[in-house]
Amino acid sequence: MIPRDIFLGVLHSSCNKTISVFRSEDTNFGYKIRFGVSIRGTENFLNIIKERLDFEEIKSKLILVESKTRPRPILKITEIYNLIKLINVIESHTFLNPKTNPTFTNDSWSYYKEALLIMMDKKHYTNKGFNRILDIKKEIKL
Repeated sequence: MIPRDIFLGVLHSSCNKTISVFRSEDTNFGYKIRFGVSIRGTENFLNIIKERLDFEEIKSKLILVESKTRPRPILKITEIYNLIKLINVIESHTFLNPKTNPTFTNDSWSYYKEALLIMMDKKHYTNKGFNRILDIKKEIKL
C-alpha cells in the first residue's frame, strides 16, 4: 500500500475539485449543486490510490473509460460525506493544513470544505448560502 505521506501529496497535487451549479425544475430553489473530486492517471496508479482511499474508508469509483472523447481512466469521489472524509484526511497532515503550517498558502481545500458544509446543513437552499457557494466557486476558480 502507498505510504500516507505520498498519498497525501498525490491528493494535494492531483485532485481536481469541482462544484457544478445548474438549473433544475426538480427542486424548489430552481438549481442543483453537485460536488466532486476526480483524479486522472494510469489505471495502475488509480488502483493504488483507490486502495488507499478504501483503507481510509472513503468510497470512490474507478471509471476505466471516462468518455468517448477521453478514453482514459478516472477516479471519482462524489458523495458529500466521502468528500468531507477526504478533506479531513488531508487536513490531518500538519504540513497541508494552513492552520498548523503558516507557510502553506493554498487554502482551497478549506474553502471547498466550507461549501460542502453549507450543503450538508441545507443552507444552499437560502440565497445567502447559495451565493456563498458561488463566491467560493469563483475564489478557488472551479
